[in-house]
Amino acid sequence: MAQFRVLGPLELVIAGESANLGPPKQRATLAALVVDAGQPVPVPVLVDRVWDQQPPAGARNALYVHVMRIRRLLAPVAASPQTHTQLRRRPDGYLLDVDPDAVDLHRFRRLVGTARQPAVPQDRRAALLDEALGLWRGDPLAGLDGSWPQQVRENCRRQRLEATLDWAEAQLTLQHPDPVIARLGELADDHPLVEPLAASLMRALQQAGRTAEALDRYATVRQHLAEELGIDPGDELRILHQALLTGGPQTTGGARPGTGDRPAGTTGPGTSGHAPRNADPGSAQPVGPAADETPADADGVPVPRQLPAAPPHFVGRRQELDGLTELLGDALRSGSGVTAAVTGVGGMGKTWLALHWAHQHLSRFPDGQLYVNLRGFSPDNRPLPVSTAIHGFLEALGTRPESIPRDLDGQTALYRSLMAGRTMLVLLDNARDADQVRALLPGSASHSFVVITSRDQLVGLLTTEGAHPLPLDPLSTQQSLDLLAHRLGRERTAAWATRIDQIVASCAGLPLALSIVAARASTNRALSPDDLIDRPGRLDALATGEPAADVRAVLSWSWRALRPEPARLFRLLGLHPGPDISAAAAASLVGLPVTATKRILEHLARAHLVSGHGLHRYTSHDLVRAYAAELAAEEDDGGARQRLYDHYVHTAHAAALLTEPHRDVIDLPAVTTDVTVERLHDRADALRWLNAERPVLLAIVADAERAGYDGHAWRLSWALATFLSRQAYWQDLASVQRIALRAATHGGDALGQAHTLRELALAAVQVGRHDEAVAHLRDACALFVQLDLPSGHAYTRLYLGWVYELQGRQRAALAEDERALSLFAEVGHKVGQARALNALGWDHAQLGDLATALDYCLRALTLHEAMGNVTAAAQTWDSLGYIHHRLAEYDRAVACFERALELSRQVGDRFQEAESLLHLGESHLCLGRPDAARQAWQRAAALLRGSPAETERLRRRLLELDEPPPTLT
Repeated sequence: MAQFRVLGPLELVIAGESANLGPPKQRATLAALVVDAGQPVPVPVLVDRVWDQQPPAGARNALYVHVMRIRRLLAPVAASPQTHTQLRRRPDGYLLDVDPDAVDLHRFRRLVGTARQPAVPQDRRAALLDEALGLWRGDPLAGLDGSWPQQVRENCRRQRLEATLDWAEAQLTLQHPDPVIARLGELADDHPLVEPLAASLMRALQQAGRTAEALDRYATVRQHLAEELGIDPGDELRILHQALLTGGPQTTGGARPGTGDRPAGTTGPGTSGHAPRNADPGSAQPVGPAADETPADADGVPVPRQLPAAPPHFVGRRQELDGLTELLGDALRSGSGVTAAVTGVGGMGKTWLALHWAHQHLSRFPDGQLYVNLRGFSPDNRPLPVSTAIHGFLEALGTRPESIPRDLDGQTALYRSLMAGRTMLVLLDNARDADQVRALLPGSASHSFVVITSRDQLVGLLTTEGAHPLPLDPLSTQQSLDLLAHRLGRERTAAWATRIDQIVASCAGLPLALSIVAARASTNRALSPDDLIDRPGRLDALATGEPAADVRAVLSWSWRALRPEPARLFRLLGLHPGPDISAAAAASLVGLPVTATKRILEHLARAHLVSGHGLHRYTSHDLVRAYAAELAAEEDDGGARQRLYDHYVHTAHAAALLTEPHRDVIDLPAVTTDVTVERLHDRADALRWLNAERPVLLAIVADAERAGYDGHAWRLSWALATFLSRQAYWQDLASVQRIALRAATHGGDALGQAHTLRELALAAVQVGRHDEAVAHLRDACALFVQLDLPSGHAYTRLYLGWVYELQGRQRAALAEDERALSLFAEVGHKVGQARALNALGWDHAQLGDLATALDYCLRALTLHEAMGNVTAAAQTWDSLGYIHHRLAEYDRAVACFERALELSRQVGDRFQEAESLLHLGESHLCLGRPDAARQAWQRAAALLRGSPAETERLRRRLLELDEPPPTLT
């Protein structure tokens, strides 16, 4: 069997012997075929690769001679029935037909891809990556000159670097720092600007007890960044450095922020022609909210302030408050983190206790406070996903959404790295159980104080994590009287002396029940004690012998005392599945104008049945929501559920078109009477609404599917796709699309199935499951054909072209994009034609046909500009710059890149901006402007600092400023 080796000097091994590969051009021909083994390579592409795009007159004849001689080299294995190695002539070029594992580059990629599967255990992942890295023998294609071998070298170096970082992360998770130090030491010297590489090496040195060397490494990296790129180290390195200086405990392997900066394959040359489709092929790259929305300290480190307001009426619990303060003192004296678990039945006042204590001690937490309601015991029995909670913490700590790792282990490791050395308060409210909070604990390197509230006793945390228990018992009779006296006044309490004990007894020492009784009495001075005591009842959810057994009775008193309109709205709020509700959504639920609904909500707030937060948003305690849900289930909702779903579907659809105005629309059912659809004025307005409503919208999709409103479920998922993708909420994207597919399938809706399969493919691509994406897209194509929807079919073909390009199947990508263009043209779909033309222009540029590429991109640009499609126009201007550079028309290339930059900034597409800066620098360099090139690349560095591949690419360009001009890659 033949073995082809390109991860080092080019080598062909047959029967254990290295073959003589002949003169340089013959070696170059073999290399051009081996790198794309299993795919046909067109003759023009082979000629360009072998003669560096400057072929002599007889280049094709010479190529045929080299091919003939290569066939002779392969003759011994080609004739063997046991092997599968042949060089075939195809109509679309030459194809080296060989087992992929016979080529070290393809074997390397297979091993790395297998290792990155989420289900692979860490020890197996480390072994697979070690085997892959062991295939390297030196610089790829060493000894071959020209721009194409150099491009291959750069791509392979990037893949090796990323695989090495994955391997290091696995080894550090397994507590194996020594092999990491051995492998990364030399590699870090060769790549001094790659911050994730330096961070992994520093963690390994720290884990091995070599802290001084880790500090020296930081100083070296900081100096290189300042001298070569003009920037300071990023957050991860600075936080790690701080942990080293403060002598914090050793940390294990951490996630690399750069890993998740951008979906695989979306940086580099393919950005312009085959940008990620998101919910619309060719739309802008994911751009998250600005990191500076969170306050920062003097060093620029974010200082989150997430605590809700302190409770307005709090009395008693002195013993428990003193217990928390004593634990805090122990933590500060020891310099280590401490966890307190405040537990008790629902309505016992756990959250109020934690918030009251926290606001009394804010000055003890100089690095800020993190807070999340985990909704562990919400009425819909849908606790907040751990990944959603940690995602919010990472954003609050200054991590851009697109930089957050896609897997929970990576998110947890990054979170703990960012928390290392910080003194913060972390309040994890309403936890379901120990499993829900483990990933949210800051880790041993943090000096933070964690307070958890839960109805569960959290025994697992007490035994394995060393958490300190702080159980809450019902208030004593005297404490209950004190609370009522504080709320009602001593005079009124004394006047009710004969019945006050009965009122207190009916509330069972439950602060929630006492607060509701006090609220009723405070808002209606005419009430007597008899009015406050009514027939008993029980909440089924609490019918377990707990002291909260009489909460339903207390809640029923408040509800029956309401006027008809507030009572109806309170009952209907039980239909809402989200953690909170806006005034507009509540107005749709009840079928009234927003102004009138706000007045009703304020009435409910005064009765302590809802509480306001933010701008016209309202929430309730879980027990109150449970009671409202019971009421809602007792009688027909009169169309309220459909009005609610209509509100979200129609508003989300409008938001989707504001964020991506050139996206194809879907048909919506007519909006129901008395539904309030939010008025969103522009893209910024739409993004604000989507961000505020995201947890609610995710809950609505699932709720609509459960309730049998299948059309609402998949249409809302369609509207969310672009937003979730651009904000890097990959898990949410996959989750809602799976629910949508289930709903569309249940409803027999082929259109819904086609759309959701296409968006499921997008979610699969973002986590590297390309084969799964291809399967979904093929199924979607079949459905769009069945439905006779050429534009939907065409967009799906563009998705396929994008995935094929990510897989390195350029000819297959070209075929899909050609088919997409034909389908768009048949129905006169101008937006789609423009996108397909741009993709085809990029395809032809990659295949070496620059004249055809230029024609396609100019036609695309004309259409984009005529339709005002700024995002797509920016990408096409960058494609044009690439083509003009390849044609050595450097002034034109500069003009194109500068126009791309201008448009990218208009739409906030930071990734396209960075890519155009990289290209612009190379064109400046070819014009003899090294200072302008350096400036462009340093600006790009500030945008792409989290990407190891792009950082290394920048470093090499900067080091080559005094070398002959490079060819654009």
